[in-house]
Amino acid sequence: MCTFITKQFDSKNSNITIFETILENNKIRNKETDILFRELEIFQFIPKISLFQNSSFIIFKLIKSFNIKNSLSIICNFFKKKFIIFYLLKKKINYQIYVKKLLFLSYTHCYTLNSLIVPHSFLENQHITIKKYGKLKFLKYSHFDIIKKLKIVDLKSGRAPIGDRSYFLIKEGVELNLSLINYGFNFLSFFNYLKIWSPCFVKKSLMKKCVQLNDFREQLYKIKENYTDKFLIATSEQSLCAKIQNTNHNLSHLPKKLVCYSECFRKEVGSHGKDTKGIFRVHQFEKIEQFIISEFKGFDSMINFLNLLEITEKFYKVFQLPYQIILLSTSDINFVSFLKFDIEVWFPGSKTFRELVSCSNCKNFQSLKLNIDSVFKKKNITPVNTFNSTLIATERFICNILENYQLPLGFKIPKNLTQGLRGLELINYKIFF
Repeated sequence: MCTFITKQFDSKNSNITIFETILENNKIRNKETDILFRELEIFQFIPKISLFQNSSFIIFKLIKSFNIKNSLSIICNFFKKKFIIFYLLKKKINYQIYVKKLLFLSYTHCYTLNSLIVPHSFLENQHITIKKYGKLKFLKYSHFDIIKKLKIVDLKSGRAPIGDRSYFLIKEGVELNLSLINYGFNFLSFFNYLKIWSPCFVKKSLMKKCVQLNDFREQLYKIKENYTDKFLIATSEQSLCAKIQNTNHNLSHLPKKLVCYSECFRKEVGSHGKDTKGIFRVHQFEKIEQFIISEFKGFDSMINFLNLLEITEKFYKVFQLPYQIILLSTSDINFVSFLKFDIEVWFPGSKTFRELVSCSNCKNFQSLKLNIDSVFKKKNITPVNTFNSTLIATERFICNILENYQLPLGFKIPKNLTQGLRGLELINYKIFF
């Protein structure tokens, strides 16, 4: 069982409920929403059990605790529809009725509310570090330098097909990539995952149901055809959503664990000028993605989500890589996600943490749009919750182990990967500088 989150919330006030905490702080009723959440310090006061409560239920408590106008402001922030407030003020519509309508929409039309443990912020990178693992070391070469010294990636010729952020893996680089894919599948086989190899493009009508709209502009490559537009997938989560649409799942058989390998394609429009060297941020890469179909009930659902995160952690512990887990704030997660963690792994040559894993709880956003339900005794039909997490994006992972396993004379191959490289334990540098 994953326990680090509950430890984070232990405090002298852990027995205080959210409702009581809000009432004790009613002196700030009339302040702006972002000040309200900061003053309440709600992240520190949430007791363990509230991690598993439904966010809409807690919103009703906010309605009771504050005047209705502020409650509406809070909800509109979650829905990212702040203009509604001004519209209602102008039209003089009954606030209370409209709040209830918004809450109803959160289920019927899949507008997700963020979990109340998510830090509320309008600024980027206002995340909270909730766990650190391993000792940090500082080494000489970055992954870009090591790639040149080992000659396992051809970046110069890689520009020929499409320009920047393209590459050819060569020699041991190919073997290292294939070995990582095989090891990733074998690792997850111990946790009862169903192995899947997915298509690389999805129809627009399906893609709209599992991503947010700005992804079409910033991430997804479009394939134009006469009748149906298609998009290259940015992650196999998108093709897996298409696979399980219009399905019913026996409640006793949940959670269902899927692991999928796929080629992934991203425009990286918002990343102009970032990570232009090497293979860390590229247009095409390979990825192993975990996808969980879970029951809808809050407590059991959250346990399954935390287990997903814990399994992913174990993979990085096997390679003895120092990492930190961060809880993303409202400004850094999209409206598809209810709760999102990143695992950032230490790069000793670059001397920084970089994101290698994104672990998202999408709650019932995807299941409602894709008509994915759970069935109990052929009568009670409820939506399911869906979770997804990266296991490895192989090119990024190669960048990391190149830095962490560098030696003065070459690259020491991790023990778990030697079998896929003909028993090699060391790849010697071809160039010294």
